[in-house]
Amino acid sequence: MKGYLTLALDKQKYVDMAINLSLSIKRLDQSPVCLLINDKVKLPTEYESLFDYVITIPQNEDTSGCANKIFMFQHSPFEKTLFVDADCLMIGNDLSFFWEVLEKYHFTVVGQKAKSGAWGRYMNISQICQKFDLPYVVKMNSGVIYFDKSPIAQKVASKLEGYYHNSRKEMTSHHRDVPGEYADEPLIGAAMGYYQLEPLPEVIEGKSLMMATYKGSHFNIDISEEKCNFQKGGKVYSPTICHFGGVLYPYNIYKKQILTLNGVLDNLHPPIPQEDWPLFLPEKSSLPEQIKQFLEIYKETPIKGEKQKVVISPVNLFAMWILLKNLKPDFIVQSGVSRGQTTWMIEQTLAQSELICLSSNENLFYKSSQATYIDEDFLLCSVSNNYEEKGLLILDDHKSVFERIIIARAKGFRHVITNDNYPLGQGDYQSFSRSMVKGGRTVKFLQEAIEYSFTFPPIYRSEEIDEAPDPIFKVKNEEFDLFWQQRNRYRWLTYLRLKP
Repeated sequence: MKGYLTLALDKQKYVDMAINLSLSIKRLDQSPVCLLINDKVKLPTEYESLFDYVITIPQNEDTSGCANKIFMFQHSPFEKTLFVDADCLMIGNDLSFFWEVLEKYHFTVVGQKAKSGAWGRYMNISQICQKFDLPYVVKMNSGVIYFDKSPIAQKVASKLEGYYHNSRKEMTSHHRDVPGEYADEPLIGAAMGYYQLEPLPEVIEGKSLMMATYKGSHFNIDISEEKCNFQKGGKVYSPTICHFGGVLYPYNIYKKQILTLNGVLDNLHPPIPQEDWPLFLPEKSSLPEQIKQFLEIYKETPIKGEKQKVVISPVNLFAMWILLKNLKPDFIVQSGVSRGQTTWMIEQTLAQSELICLSSNENLFYKSSQATYIDEDFLLCSVSNNYEEKGLLILDDHKSVFERIIIARAKGFRHVITNDNYPLGQGDYQSFSRSMVKGGRTVKFLQEAIEYSFTFPPIYRSEEIDEAPDPIFKVKNEEFDLFWQQRNRYRWLTYLRLKP
């Protein structure tokens, strides 16, 4: 019998991760899953059905953290075991292919053989090979380990335990500088070298069993579409199992996959009615002309030179301009004025609209002669929307959007634009997107308050921003060089349609 094994020892957070891992496995593979726990953690009753085996193992006082992997092999109930770290998710649907590949192995990991060089701060490889008479060690990430019940696999497990008890201070060091927690990977690599076992190649027929996200970039991960690819070390990988590491990097992407697994994400983002789409994104054929119109306006901005670096970028201002001219509000409240760039654009687009600016900033680069400035917080001010559908609230004050939506709805606003709608793991305040993944009463209230939302996409993809909608243009257009230069200043400008 073949199956999956994972560990959740000492800390409850590992149980939470193991639950997420099992959810990701069960949707793609019906092979059994075994969870190893100890007395320091508890598996909630409602999640017991996710695991075919739950085995409580004795506490080993001599090990902690990742070093516990070294003593797990004897506890697997399967003839053929694929150990997967709890901080992994199964994204791709290639496991039948890899189970077939693994038939040729008794004990293996994804990695490469090495005879010299350094393994981080853990090991001087040539010295260890010489001292312990090893032909090589296997450098790897131990997020996924395959092993069976064969004599050679049992010898590897026994050798590992011996290395840990007798030679760990020579062969490895503390993992992430945590006292008492020794890194397991150099020991596993040495044991594989001792028995001259072959590692699994990183890529087999264009497929990867596992890859860690650490030091990766340009992530394109969507568990609902079984899609996972990212760049690392100058290469593009598409692993079946994605190892997010103990810090769950990048956390915002990991969290999004968990929401999807739990069926939450679809409920967080109701579909936009077909008739409302033209409000947000014009037909692609008309976009170049609209961008040209915007650039003609933008070149007259009174805020120029070095000052441009600290005001809303043209990437986000274009999105604001699109929404303003399509919504055509008669009454606008701007909560948070920054240096005045958005105020200026509102005047260029809707010169006849009534504008109230809530701001205490006296260092404006642009101050309107037509707007009314009030030095009050939106939550406390007496301003209300008496224009019904023709009122608009713009939030750019970097304060909790959740609280402002409560008050905006009470004041009669149906249209809200929030700039800097940072996803989870980014930004400096509780944005709308970050509020939506908090769970509990916050999400329930937002679901009841918001009819739908729309995040304006970037013009071009940024090399520095991973979590963003698909860009409008994938190829650089010389006419729109300003947007290309400013592509790293995209900030998730979002429209919220509130319920009455």
